[in-house]
Amino acid sequence: MNSKKVSEFQSVISNTGLLKYLNTVSISQPTQVQKDCIPKLLGRGNFTVLGRTGSGKTLGFLLPVIDRLKATEKEVTDLKPGCPRAVIIAPTRELALQIFGIAKDISHYSKLRIRKLVGGDKGRTLDNLFSSQMDILVTTPDRCQRAFKNKELRPDSLKYLVLDEADQLLENSFKKTMAEVTELLQNRGRQVFLVSASRPNG
Repeated sequence: MNSKKVSEFQSVISNTGLLKYLNTVSISQPTQVQKDCIPKLLGRGNFTVLGRTGSGKTLGFLLPVIDRLKATEKEVTDLKPGCPRAVIIAPTRELALQIFGIAKDISHYSKLRIRKLVGGDKGRTLDNLFSSQMDILVTTPDRCQRAFKNKELRPDSLKYLVLDEADQLLENSFKKTMAEVTELLQNRGRQVFLVSASRPNG
């Protein structure tokens, strides 16, 4: 594991699009959570990242995931429709949409295909989603479980699975669904990141 702390973003983030985004939104120094988690997420293995709301943990996982996806995109020669390279799961529609919005803003600079699957999406919106190529999918437990179980989406290209607010996702109300989701989203070499305000019990 790379234990190097981040003194400034450009010491570990290599994608110029990400650095341009950070400059545009006037973020020059990482928060403590970002200093701790970015090197971990750029390394190998599965990790739990602890950080309160407002600590910068959303960028703490989005930046390294996008950086790695960009670094390896030339290796992906035949990305099939409906096969995301990264899946981010949030416990609520509102949080998923918030993460999606930030990821979309970043994608204007880093040129990745960001998609969402949340409650309220239906009809042609779903048809377009399932038939499109995607780098990152932001979703919620029930919608994710249904889409992968029905093989409308497939984990063939999945490299990163991020569970945001993992302490909530692993509570009893989501536990059964999330157990099935993690089983459905198996892929060789997949990394799992748990992002949480407190250490999950699951």
